[in-house]
Amino acid sequence: MQFVSISTDKQKDKAKWKKMIADEKLGGIQLITDNDFNTKFISDYKIMGIPQFILLDPEGNIVKANAPRPSEKELIELFDQLSI
Repeated sequence: MQFVSISTDKQKDKAKWKKMIADEKLGGIQLITDNDFNTKFISDYKIMGIPQFILLDPEGNIVKANAPRPSEKELIELFDQLSI
């Protein structure tokens, strides 16, 4: 299982984004979109605002479109229900 974070920061702010990842020691897979909010992933998954937490299965199917934050105990409960 992997946590993936996709930033919608503007490309001109990419250096600031990278610094924040290092400063905050963020784990998981950190990605940035190539065109702010105007990307295929954002439109395909119908993301209307941030932050948005989506639980996907290994094939990319949505398990929960509005999943709890990784820091919330509800996510552990969801994992338990799904035997993850």
